[in-house]
Amino acid sequence: MASKKPKTIRESSPPKTLRARAEELLRKTREDIAGMPDDDVQALVHELQVHQMELEIQNEELRRAQLELAESRDRFSDLYEFAPVGYLSLEADGKILEANLTAAKILGVTRRDLAGSNITRFVARDDQDGFYRHRKTVLSSKSTQTCELTMHHADGTPLLARLESIAFREGQSTQLHCRTALIEITAQKRAEQELKTINETLEQRIANRTEALRESERRFRTIFEQAAVGVALIETSTGRFEGINQKYCDMVGYSAEQMLDTKFQEITHPDDLQEDLENMQRLIEGKIRDFSMEKRYFQKDGSIVWVNLTVSPTWAPGEQPRFHIAIVEDITERKRAEDELRASEERLRAILDAAVDAIVTIDRQDVIVGVNPAVKRLFGYDPGELLGKNVSLLMPASPPGGEHDENLENRPPVGKAKIIGIGREFIARRKDGSSFHADLSISEVDHLGLFIRIIRDITKRKSAEQALRRQHEFSEKIIATEKTVVLVLDLEGRVVRFNPYFEALSGWRLEEAEGRDWFSTFIPARDRKRLAASFRRALEGIHTTGDSNPVLTKEGHVRLIEWQNAPLMDDEGNLSGMLRTGIDVTERQALEQEVINAAEEERRRTAQDLHDGVGSLLTGIDFRMKALANACAARKLAEADEVNVISKLIRDAITQARAIARGLHPVGADPEDLMSALAGLVSQARSASNARCQFRCRPPVLIDDPLVANHLFRIAQEALNNAIKHSDAAHITISLAQKKGQTILKVLDDGAGFDPQHPGSSGLGLHVMRYRARAINASLSTQRRKKNGMEVICSVPVAP
Repeated sequence: MASKKPKTIRESSPPKTLRARAEELLRKTREDIAGMPDDDVQALVHELQVHQMELEIQNEELRRAQLELAESRDRFSDLYEFAPVGYLSLEADGKILEANLTAAKILGVTRRDLAGSNITRFVARDDQDGFYRHRKTVLSSKSTQTCELTMHHADGTPLLARLESIAFREGQSTQLHCRTALIEITAQKRAEQELKTINETLEQRIANRTEALRESERRFRTIFEQAAVGVALIETSTGRFEGINQKYCDMVGYSAEQMLDTKFQEITHPDDLQEDLENMQRLIEGKIRDFSMEKRYFQKDGSIVWVNLTVSPTWAPGEQPRFHIAIVEDITERKRAEDELRASEERLRAILDAAVDAIVTIDRQDVIVGVNPAVKRLFGYDPGELLGKNVSLLMPASPPGGEHDENLENRPPVGKAKIIGIGREFIARRKDGSSFHADLSISEVDHLGLFIRIIRDITKRKSAEQALRRQHEFSEKIIATEKTVVLVLDLEGRVVRFNPYFEALSGWRLEEAEGRDWFSTFIPARDRKRLAASFRRALEGIHTTGDSNPVLTKEGHVRLIEWQNAPLMDDEGNLSGMLRTGIDVTERQALEQEVINAAEEERRRTAQDLHDGVGSLLTGIDFRMKALANACAARKLAEADEVNVISKLIRDAITQARAIARGLHPVGADPEDLMSALAGLVSQARSASNARCQFRCRPPVLIDDPLVANHLFRIAQEALNNAIKHSDAAHITISLAQKKGQTILKVLDDGAGFDPQHPGSSGLGLHVMRYRARAINASLSTQRRKKNGMEVICSVPVAP
C-alpha cells in the first residue's frame, strides 16, 4: 500500500504564542494520522523523531551561538568604550546620539552629559564654519572625510582634534547620521611645532655650517691654488692625479686637464722611480707616517726639473689607504747651484793641483803656510822646504813701486776682503839661483788673515807679446793694402770701421762715416728694407754668406758688392757686431749680364732660324710629299703608302722644330706673350709630372720689354723645375701681378724645400735666377714658407 504524504499544515490565523502554535499543529496532525495506514504512521513517527533530534541539536548550537555573541558584544563594548579614540554617533545637525567613554574623557564631561547635547558646543567659534562644511561633505559623500578643528574641554581648556567621519543609516531609517572618530592631536601638534622649530633651527645651523664649510673650502682652494709649492691629491693604488694646483702644473709644463689623465710614474725619472715606489709601499703598510725625497720629473718638453717631494696620507691609521697628498718644491736652481758649487770646488781643487801658476799662501807676517804643486815645478823647492819660511825666499827682488815689505803696510784690516795687487811684474829666483820674469797677484782670504799670492812665469808671455805686436802690425798692413772691402757694423747697423780700400771705393773717409747708419747712408732706398732684414737675420745666426747688393758711393754711383759675413764677439762671448768682407763684382756682374743677354739673343736667333728656315723648308717638303702621295694614289702605285708615312714623319719634324723654337725663345715681342708662355709652361708641367700646377694672373699683366719678359719666364721655369725635381712638390702656383709700380712674379710650392742661405743650396739654378734678376734690375727673394715648401718672389720695376 503506497504511503501517503502528510498534508501541509496551513494556518489561517497563527496563534499568538509558540506553544499555541505547536498544540494546534499537533491537533491537526493527530487527526491526519488517525486516517493514515500503520506503515505510514511508523514512517512518519521515525521522521518526526529524526526532526526532533535535529531540533535539539540546533537548539544546542543556538544557545552556544548566543553565548559567543554575548562574549563578542562584551569585547566590542570594551573596545568601543576604552578605545584610545573617541567615537561619536551624530545626527545631521550635530546632535550626539551615542558616545564612548574616551570621547567623554577627551571633552571633559560624563557620557551622560554628552547624550542629547550638540557637539558644536565643544567646537571653537572660529572653526564652527569648518565643522559645518565637514558635516555637509560627510553627508553628501560615501567615503571617510577628515578635518582638523580647534575645540575646548567642558572647562574651556582648548584642545586640537582631528575628526574622521562617515555617513550611515540607522536600521530601515532614511535619515543619514554620522559616525565620527574624535582624535585629540594637541600633543601631536605641539610636537610637530616643536619638531618644526627644531628642524628650522637645525636647517639654519646646517646652512651656517655649510656656508662656513664653503668659506673654508674657498680659503683652502685659494691656498691650494696660490701656494708657492706644488700640491696634488694622488690615488694611492694607481698613482693617478685626482687634483692638482697650478704651481704643480707649471713645474712639469702640463695643463691641469693633462695631469688628471696622468700617473706620477709616467713623469718620474726612471732613476728615482724605484725609491719613490718603495717609500710609497712602506707608507701604505704603515711603517712610516710620511716621507720626503729629492727626485726628478720629466717636463712636457722633455727637460728635467728637480723637486723636493713630501708625501703624507689622507686617511686615519687603520683605514684602508686610498689617497695621499704630494707637496713638491722646485729645487732645480738649488741643485744646479749645488752642482755648480761642487763642480767649482772640484775645478778649484783641480786648478790648484794642475795650475801652471805657483800659488803661495802666507800669513800677515809673510810666512808661507801653503803651496800648490806648481811651486816645485816653477821654483824647484819641495813644499816642506818652503812651509814656515818667509816669502822673500822666492822673490828677493823688489816689485816695481817700492820694497816688498812696505806693501804690507797698505793691507786692509783682517776681515775686509780686498785685492791688493794684480799684474805686478817682478824678478823671481829659483832654488838653483836662476831668475825669471814673473807676474804677481795678491788677494786676501776673508776673515782668515791669510793672503794668496799667485806667481806666474811670464817669460813666454813676454816673447808672445812681442810676437803679437808684430802680428798685429802685419794684420793692419794687410787690411790697409787688401783690395777687398772690410767693414765692421755694430748691432744697430751703424758703421764702426772700414778699411782704406772701401774709402777709395766709396769716396767716404772713416771719420765721416763712423757712427752713421749703414743702410740709410750706403744702400739705395729700394733695397734698404730688404737688406736691413737680411742683416738682422745674420745677427740671429741665419747664414747669409754670398749675398750681393748695391752700395752707393759718396757721389751717388752704384757699386755691386758680394759679401761674406762673420759675427764678432766681446770678451764675455756676447755678440757685439758683424764683420763683413766684400768683393766689388760690378764689372763681373755687368759681364755676366752681357753673357746672359748674348745667350738669350743667340737663342732667339736660333729659334727664328728653326722656325723660319728649317720649319719653312720642312713645310715645303711636306707639300711636295702630299702631291707625290696623291699622284701615286691616282696611279694606284704600291709606293703610295710609303709616301704617306714619309709625309707624316715630315709633319712630326715640323712640330718638333716649332717646339724647339718655342723652347729657345718662349716669349715673343707682344706685351701679352709672357702670360701665354707661363700658362703654357704650367700646362706642360701638369702633363709631364704628377704635381697640380696652376697659373694666376688677374688682371692681365703686359710686359713691353721682351728681354724682361724672357728673364721672368726663365726664373719661373727654373723655380718650377726645382719644385718638381728636387722638392717633390704636390701643389705649385705661379702668379703674375703688378702692384705699386712693380711687376711681381711668385712661384709657391708645398715641397720639402731648402735653405737658400745654406752654403750647399747655392746651386747653379739659384745663381742663374739671381743673375737674371740682376740683369733686369730686379730683386729676387727665395725663402721657406711658414708651413712647408718654398717661395720664390721676383720684383722688377715697371718701365715708365
